[in-house]
Amino acid sequence: MSPPSQVGLLGLGAMGTALGQHVGALGHRVVGYDRCAGCLTNATGPGSPIEAAADPAAVCAALQPPRILLLMVPAGAAVDWLLDELAGHLGPEDVVIDGGNSHFQDTQRRVVALADRGEALIGAGISGGVEGARSGACIMAGGDEVAWQRVAPLLRALAAEVDGEPCAAHLGPDGAGHFVKLVHNGIEYAEMQLLAECYLLLKQVEQLGDPAMVERLARWNEGANRSFLLELTADILTRTDPHSGAPVLDVIRDVARHKGTGRWAATAAIDLGVAAPTLVEAVAVRAQSEGEVVRRVLDGRLRPRPTATAKDQPLHGLAAALLAARIAVHVQGFDLLAAGSRAHLWHLDLAAVARLWRGGCIIRSALLEPVAEASTAKPAEGGMLGHAALAEPLATAVPALRAVVARAVQAGVPVPCLASALTWLDGAHTGRLSANLIQAQRDAFGAHGLARTDRPGRFHLDGSED
Repeated sequence: MSPPSQVGLLGLGAMGTALGQHVGALGHRVVGYDRCAGCLTNATGPGSPIEAAADPAAVCAALQPPRILLLMVPAGAAVDWLLDELAGHLGPEDVVIDGGNSHFQDTQRRVVALADRGEALIGAGISGGVEGARSGACIMAGGDEVAWQRVAPLLRALAAEVDGEPCAAHLGPDGAGHFVKLVHNGIEYAEMQLLAECYLLLKQVEQLGDPAMVERLARWNEGANRSFLLELTADILTRTDPHSGAPVLDVIRDVARHKGTGRWAATAAIDLGVAAPTLVEAVAVRAQSEGEVVRRVLDGRLRPRPTATAKDQPLHGLAAALLAARIAVHVQGFDLLAAGSRAHLWHLDLAAVARLWRGGCIIRSALLEPVAEASTAKPAEGGMLGHAALAEPLATAVPALRAVVARAVQAGVPVPCLASALTWLDGAHTGRLSANLIQAQRDAFGAHGLARTDRPGRFHLDGSED
């Protein structure tokens, strides 16, 4: 059995404190610091296993080498400030872990900067929220393999387990772990939006009350759609506001904010040339929610007059529609993982990523096992969508998705991610799109050239060759 680790914890917000308590409960020594005096006091009070330190240097001084310095602070300047503060206080066997939601390119930069001063950095995306930090998270690590081996026993002990395997893994060099977490969060945004659209359809089209919706979602959670987010959604629908006694959703403003990771996933998809429109749409919907005042003024102006009651036209196949859209979202995410891996030479094991996500993380679900199976498919075989693990459920579920989107359009209920998923699936299964016309337009106004179907080379509309 390895000796207890010496752990410095820098950043004592809700996640950092929960992780520190978990580390302490495992028998390791934990010394913590936070620039917020109140956070430091709350995290290190009576009964807490976390000891307090006055500054980052004092954290290092209080611990015996080799030390593990776990940073749990917001992405950006706070991470760089802490790394600067730690300079000169770390030994050759110490490892710094950035456990926040840092952008993978920042992690790439920081890994090089710390290596230049003889220090090691692991970029670890940690998913699971506060509860996961307390009882078992999903940890996606990137960085030097030797540094990973030094911290792996601790991180694996902090992780959830599925089939006896910890949901913590080294995924590749430098920013690989944070990139995988970025894609996880992009899928998370889309999954949340899909569930929100199902909620809106049940409420506005079927006119179900919260108790009936809870029953419906509970049935869904017993099948192929079983997931943490679906279970969480059903739980939220059972809650009442402690101040008014009203259903809690009735008193929450219709504005969804974000910390940026979903936007980074959308930007990465665009930068890498990956078609991931549903991930992008989920970010756009959150941006549209910010226009709450304008939306209230315009509410209902374009909505068609209903032609039948909900009882006359029940909404069939919504669970199947959700499954089809979720498959689309996961394949888009894995296309993004593959593109990032190629661009940055990470050699990601996509099946290992899918299985890693089965426990601890926010998007854990029954769908990840077939996704893991399909992630090994070759493009010549139709890629992930051509693999039986996904192709067979899609063949059954897409007609329901098509019917649900059509019904939503007829009713004037916005379902941007359901519709985006359907359009992307249709495009992925269409051998010849309209891109030939676009390329012809480009050549007509800009002489950009075009490729022909009947001969190699680069040509123009007038038949001339570049």
